[in-house]
Formats: sequence, C-alpha cells, structure tokens
Amino acid sequence: MELDLLKDTAKILHTQLSNAQAEALLRMRDMLIEASAKFNVTAIVDPSQALARHIIDSMSLLAAIPENIRQKPRKMLDVGSGAGFPCLPIAVLFPHWQIVSLEATGKKAVLQQQIANEIGLQNFTILTGRSEVFARDDSLRGSFQIVTARAVAAAPTLLEWLLPFAQVNALTFAMKKGDIADEVRQAAYAAHILGATEPEIVSLPAEICSLAPDLADNRVILRFRQLKLTGKTFPRPSGLPQTKPLTPENL
Repeated sequence: MELDLLKDTAKILHTQLSNAQAEALLRMRDMLIEASAKFNVTAIVDPSQALARHIIDSMSLLAAIPENIRQKPRKMLDVGSGAGFPCLPIAVLFPHWQIVSLEATGKKAVLQQQIANEIGLQNFTILTGRSEVFARDDSLRGSFQIVTARAVAAAPTLLEWLLPFAQVNALTFAMKKGDIADEVRQAAYAAHILGATEPEIVSLPAEICSLAPDLADNRVILRFRQLKLTGKTFPRPSGLPQTKPLTPENL
C-alpha cells in the first residue's frame, strides 16, 4: 500500500520510482522514527504522517523543477536540512545528481549519514556547520545549480543563507506553507539585493494533496533564479540575517 502511494506520487510528479527506490524511502522513514525515540529529531512519529510530511513533502519539490533540468547531472545543496529533508529523498530520486546537505546540529548530521549508509546512497555528502561559515568557502560559494531549504527561517533570512551558494542561472527553492503574502513581498526585496529574481510561487499539485491530505495546508514552493553572483558582503556574520533581515525597514 505504501509502495503504491509513493509510486503514485512519483507518477503525478512526472517521474518514475522503482521498487528499490520506494523501499529506500520507506526505510528512511522508519529510521527517522526509530531515531526520534532516542533524541529530538522530529515530533512526527506516526508512520503515515511521517511518510506524508517528510517523504512525500520532499518529493513534492519536483513540482517546481522543470523536467529538462531534472534529466541532467546537477549539484544540489540543501541548507538547514535537519534530519535530511528534502535532500535525502531527492538523492534517492535522482542518483545522477550530487547532493550536499548542510546541517548545523551534529546529531542530525550523524543521523543523515547513517540513513545514507543504510540505504546505499553514493551521491550524498553531509557537511556539519553553519551556512554563514561555509558560504565563505571558495569551493562551495557560487558552485551549486540547485539550492534548497525547507521551513528553516523567514524568507529574507533564508535567502541570505541560500543565495551565496548559487551559480548564475541556478534555481533556489524555499519550501513554505500558510499565509506568506508578506513574506513573499519581503523575499522579492531580499532577492534583488542578493542577485536573484523575484519569487515564483509554485503550488503543490492537487492530486498530491488528495493522496496525502496532511499536505493540504497551503504548502507552496518559492522559486528563484540567480541573475548574478551574490555580493561578497553576504551572508553577514552569524546572527545578523535573523536580527536584521534584508527588509526595507533594516536598510
């Protein structure tokens, strides 16, 4: 039943999911729940809810990724990935992509590596630390074609953490939910400063919300295209992106 749910989700998103891939996603879900019994990973420990709100939610990112972009090898960075979402499911779906996860909490980073080892991912790397630090690394800055984050912070703060990693023409995705009208306006302002387009709002397909009703809570994906490399003054030192986000009031 759960295998069919994952395969149906993939079909709606115009991709294919093998039995081995679907089983890897289910094992990922199970390891997440097992880890939550030992330390604070996620409050979602019901298996069906975890499948919807972590695995299928991560898969839904494909709704915002054009099919021609999916087909080519890509280098993707997921910032503030927590227990590995959306980066781990994307690594399963796209074995031809190189996926890098950036997570500041050591226990969560260790869990991600354990999951990757368990399901045999060969295209996954975990970095432990803060984006403000890693964005100063010349081997990472401006070097990714895809940059993602899921519900990490308000959009102006989030973009300051994400966009310095994006190449010119890269796509950056911020996964959001709820009433974000004000946040979208602020995101447009911050994106202009950081060298990206205004956000496009991509809604989840209605069929996904029908299959997984837990996702029927106004979830959207904000999509940005990088027009030029982000200026070297960004991101600002740790703390400033949160306390003084890139909004008109603070500049």
